[in-house]
Amino acid sequence: MPHKTNCIDDMDCFARILIGALEEMTSLEDLYTWLKSQEWVDSVKMEGFLVKTNPPQREFVIQLKMSDGSIKTKVVDIYQHYDNTLKFRAIHDP
Repeated sequence: MPHKTNCIDDMDCFARILIGALEEMTSLEDLYTWLKSQEWVDSVKMEGFLVKTNPPQREFVIQLKMSDGSIKTKVVDIYQHYDNTLKFRAIHDP
């Protein structure tokens, strides 16, 4: 999904990018691979556990390359529904 690099400095814009990408994802591994391939992602870690919510939630710890050259760490929460659809929940600080 094309975007302006400076859009990543705005977490609402980042959320919209993720929501758009999730519409095409069929697994958490797809999302992990997509995140790793983005030029504005320095690193990504998919936590090895599901948060016990209904539906279950997976956390991704992402280091974002900001337009000023700094790195910002964020946690992205993704719901994994029982039919394997993914839904964005939130972005927050670690």
